[in-house]
Amino acid sequence: MIAPILLSMFVLGWLSAVAVPQGAIGKAFRRLFVDAPARLLQTSPRTAAVWLVLLVLLLAISIAAPEVIALMGVSDLSAYLDLALISLVLGAVKSARSLAGSALAIARQGLAALAAARPAAGRRGGRVRRVRKARPPPPAEGGFGAGAWVVA
Repeated sequence: MIAPILLSMFVLGWLSAVAVPQGAIGKAFRRLFVDAPARLLQTSPRTAAVWLVLLVLLLAISIAAPEVIALMGVSDLSAYLDLALISLVLGAVKSARSLAGSALAIARQGLAALAAARPAAGRRGGRVRRVRKARPPPPAEGGFGAGAWVVA
């Protein structure tokens, strides 16, 4: 039961080594799984026999236990789905942070503009006063103003 998990971890490590060969995981995988077997197979005169034995073992496992191979595939698929969901969530968090940051910047700019328009404390001014219409002059002596025309 632990073999599919270990194989999945190996495959994920191998994929990360392929993706970033100069990273720490890539260098470790190359030393362990490329350089060491290459040295071993290079010094051995029975290279073809070793490869043939490995191929037969792989074929025997796939014939004898296909459910193990299917289980390895399912566990890989679930790991890929988990990674895809994690990347989607991280992308959503990043865009939400970006949106919140831009909204805060716009709000700060608006508040700064309001503060610049408002006069400093203790100084009068900047207040808009209501404009009042001038009163009409009082009627002349002996006249009744506009009402005189109505009666006449």
